[in-house]
Amino acid sequence: MPDRSSATQQIKELVAGLSPSEFRELCIQGLRTWRTSVPGRSQVDVRDIGWEVLRNLSITKRVTLVEPVHQKEALYAHAAEPWLVGFS
Repeated sequence: MPDRSSATQQIKELVAGLSPSEFRELCIQGLRTWRTSVPGRSQVDVRDIGWEVLRNLSITKRVTLVEPVHQKEALYAHAAEPWLVGFS
């Protein structure tokens, strides 16, 4: 099992090179995907949106997430950091 720092590092690598507007667009797409997957639900969990964003990034970049559960939480925990401009 990978350690948490390597899982967070993979997120950094996935978002590297994306402009804030590109990353923001991925977040909007993630929100739309989430919304269609949970009809009738009105409260948004940012972790669920983060999961959709990570899933789309991993598919686009053709990588396997090393620790998806932690990475979803790490995306939420690090949302205010400069390397995640566009997520929050």
